[in-house]
Amino acid sequence: MPDADANLYYRLAALVESGSTMSEALTILQESESWSRRRGLERAIRTLDQGMSFTDALRAAQLFDPWEIQLLVAGEKSGHLPEVCRRLAKVRDQRAQRIQELIFRSAYPFLLVHLAIFGPSLFIYMNQGAA
Repeated sequence: MPDADANLYYRLAALVESGSTMSEALTILQESESWSRRRGLERAIRTLDQGMSFTDALRAAQLFDPWEIQLLVAGEKSGHLPEVCRRLAKVRDQRAQRIQELIFRSAYPFLLVHLAIFGPSLFIYMNQGAA
């Protein structure tokens, strides 16, 4: 399952490729997002509707990292925004996967430490209860 940020990028790529304007694409995305993302997309739409730049809209959204904004702007200017969005989606998916792997790999040592701390006490408690 894709990361939420990655999913946003995948859908943005599809909407831009289908010919939607940026304001239309963000409006469509806004409808299916969480409350906090919806608010960010609303700010971006408002900024675009006021005639401000794509860069200003992305900054106003407060949803994107500064390096992502630079890539998105470059993609829009070069006409390769869908490809940039897909690349950013892959980066976000990889980041989420690495975090998930880290958490999974940390679970076993965490369990061992707890067993080492609480195991002897639990063993003593169970032996006293049986006697």
